[in-house]
Amino acid sequence: MVAQLKKHFRRQTLIYLSAMLLTACSDPSYTIVELHHKQPSELTAIIDQQLDGQVEYNITGQTIIFYADMAQIKSTVELLSILDKPPSTYRLEFSWKNPNRRSTIRLPDALSIQQDEENVIRLFDHYFHIAIEPSNQSHVRLTIKKKGQRKTKQEQHYLLTLNQLEAFKHPLLPRDVMIKVTTY
Repeated sequence: MVAQLKKHFRRQTLIYLSAMLLTACSDPSYTIVELHHKQPSELTAIIDQQLDGQVEYNITGQTIIFYADMAQIKSTVELLSILDKPPSTYRLEFSWKNPNRRSTIRLPDALSIQQDEENVIRLFDHYFHIAIEPSNQSHVRLTIKKKGQRKTKQEQHYLLTLNQLEAFKHPLLPRDVMIKVTTY
């Protein structure tokens, strides 16, 4: 003998089973963030600190998959968008301290220098390795190395103000050279 269920009991059971099926089959919510300039592995310590173990994530290539709604990780995504910036390009312009100076020494043309890279340039008959990095919003740190066959011969560090003409004293360069650093 087969048991017969009342109609309203069958509807309740059907609604309950449908709800269970929907919750069991639905994908967990996730958010995908793709980085364009930084490697995600460089930022894992920052992500871990920001999430404080409350949200799981995986890294695949340049993509970070967060297993959470966007509302849950909004501040982390905003921080990642701030950190994922291309390196800045700086422009170095040279001039003489005395604008009326006449010399057989020719000033170098304006140079473009990439942040976080060691650039090899020629200044006044010498080859230098130059690196530049921001110190704060208005200053940059310029490092100049004169390399020889075996080791570094001269290394100088300068703290320069952006968009301002400043004296530039290096033992291998003329004494009255000025430099202006701008960003673009």
